[in-house]
Amino acid sequence: MMTTTKEQVSISTRIKQLKTEMRHNRLSILKLSEDLNYPATIIADILFLRKKPDMDLLDKIENEITNSSKNRKGLQRVRSFPDNPMEISNKSYQSLDFSHSNIPNKLGEKIKKIRTELNFSELELGATLSPSVPANFIEEMENNQFIPSIEHLIEIADLGETTLDWLLRD
Repeated sequence: MMTTTKEQVSISTRIKQLKTEMRHNRLSILKLSEDLNYPATIIADILFLRKKPDMDLLDKIENEITNSSKNRKGLQRVRSFPDNPMEISNKSYQSLDFSHSNIPNKLGEKIKKIRTELNFSELELGATLSPSVPANFIEEMENNQFIPSIEHLIEIADLGETTLDWLLRD
């Protein structure tokens, strides 16, 4: 059964509202994927309108975002930024050995573009990522001196409302 144009517009509007709510609550596609026990790639394809959504899955996504929003509001967590950026622990952040890989030439430019479009400082972007990273890591990423982990790349792509493919291709 084919969907009508009116239904497609309704689905598109609904997905835009879900993405807005995800951004507002800083809920990543990876976290949503874990909570729903569903592949992140499929959820991303639906949210970026690359695949026609299964209405049951769309309802599950909407319910999870709503529940996540309620849980976050109940916690009333306030994120504070340290006075000293070096206070951010990087124990859980693993440095990548990229001696056998090539850093995409424009990766740093694209990360910086996303950060500036969000009006984030390097410190704010670093604190937004999970696990958090110090501002100097963000600077190194933007200068192509350091390759972020795949998890961080996905989060950065989500924040910029773009695809991982765009972020990594030159």
